[in-house]
Amino acid sequence: MRGIVQLTEHPTVIAIAQARDATPAQVLIAWGARRGQSVIPKSVREDRIISNFKEIELSDEDFDKISSIGDGNYTR
Repeated sequence: MRGIVQLTEHPTVIAIAQARDATPAQVLIAWGARRGQSVIPKSVREDRIISNFKEIELSDEDFDKISSIGDGNYTR
């Protein structure tokens, strides 16, 4: 059985974040917003709250890569 990996630690998300000079959280916020979802990140640290407001754009390819993370993994 594979270990459960948090999405902020998933290699695909990390690679996209590094390519966009962003944090994994920013990538996942952008992905959720692009899906039309209301995204309300939670943090008590001021630097993370500020970081979460930085908007980034995902390419269609990046969006599809993140969307496919759950394929075949029905625990998500």
